[in-house]
Amino acid sequence: RMAAFKVLFPLLGATGVAAAAGTVVWHMRGSTPPKDAPWETYVKEHTKIQELYQGKLWQVSGREYGVSAARNMVIYRLKNTQDLVLHSPIALNDQEMQIMETLGEPKIIVLPNESETSTRDLAAYRKRFPSSIVAAPASVLNKLKANGHEVDATLEDVFVSGIAKDSGITLLEPPMVKFQETILDVPLEYGERGLLFGELIANLKLDSGIAPRMLWFAGMVSDGNQPQVPGAHRSWAFKSRQDCLKFFSDLSEKTKTKDIYRVVTMQHGLPLYFSIPRKFKKIVEGYQSSAPLVGGGNSK
Repeated sequence: RMAAFKVLFPLLGATGVAAAAGTVVWHMRGSTPPKDAPWETYVKEHTKIQELYQGKLWQVSGREYGVSAARNMVIYRLKNTQDLVLHSPIALNDQEMQIMETLGEPKIIVLPNESETSTRDLAAYRKRFPSSIVAAPASVLNKLKANGHEVDATLEDVFVSGIAKDSGITLLEPPMVKFQETILDVPLEYGERGLLFGELIANLKLDSGIAPRMLWFAGMVSDGNQPQVPGAHRSWAFKSRQDCLKFFSDLSEKTKTKDIYRVVTMQHGLPLYFSIPRKFKKIVEGYQSSAPLVGGGNSK
């Protein structure tokens, strides 16, 4: 591995090697079952449902390529209702499905981007909850439909002008061009809020094994305390380096000025609870240096 790294590094540079490693690992993922497959076919190893914010926000994580929290579904309860928003759906075993259904009724299924992480279990949820509304960013709607995914509406249709327009949820649009996603800014309780990311950032913890270390080179893995922009997004997702720097600089300032953000989730990795403005600032510092971020401390 080190010999290969010494050959590739001078040719591609740090970002190129990271992106190449990430691409290899990405294609090691399991394939999506057929649409007519039974629910059990979709169920893979996952955690129990874990509460992130009392009565409002939960997360369940799948383990893949030897990495914990490699794939997350976030469950959010809309205010003043028992209606649930499922962010990046994951098929759960019978026990956890029963627990989820005690939390409320899945009303809206959010695909934050066009990734396989978002869509892998979508068909199973459409069959199990046919009255739920599947929503995605307008920027990726046509791509999702072209790939055979049944999407009912854009996120704007649902949260700006549709059935959840009074939910207090706002949409953040990173200036991405090659890969696009929408971040949900959600109300919690007592005026506090949370941010639900897709794949723009990752906070995977480095485990033993080859695949986790390849993900480390891809800029997705650290010690589980500091999120990072994956190498592929550093290279291709934004129109310019400055666009990415400004987005995260503005986000750091926003969360610092409005000290109301208590939790940040993402599709890959552990949630953030503390020092959120500082962690966004460290993303900027890491992006400027193009070096993987390790550490940062998930503490006050």
